[in-house]
Amino acid sequence: MNSLLAYPCIYLVLSLGPLAHRIQNAVSDEPSFALIIIHVISIPLTGLVNAIAFGFNRDTLRKLNWADMKAAFQQHWPLDNGTEARPMGELRVGEPTCATPAQLDLNVNHLQMQFENEAIDNNSGPKA
Repeated sequence: MNSLLAYPCIYLVLSLGPLAHRIQNAVSDEPSFALIIIHVISIPLTGLVNAIAFGFNRDTLRKLNWADMKAAFQQHWPLDNGTEARPMGELRVGEPTCATPAQLDLNVNHLQMQFENEAIDNNSGPKA
């Protein structure tokens, strides 16, 4: 099945329980405990099943390796080992994660200069 087609199918199938519950509420004044349970379980289950469908995507499975996971974690939570925190986006998922210290210094210096230039541009607005 096409991966983009899976998401609407998941939604439609898991929406049948809440639909049945709504129809039963419209027709009868007596609440149905079984339909309430199905409704309450199927709504959050949609997110779980979508996540599982996303996990079984070929592109996702191909990128699911230790180097890519490590790069993704380091983008969001840099290790505090005395070095400067790398900004998000410096390491991209799928790219090699090893770099020489000289390359890292160049990247940090370039980013510092870019940050300083942006700060100067922001502070030097039109004067009244």
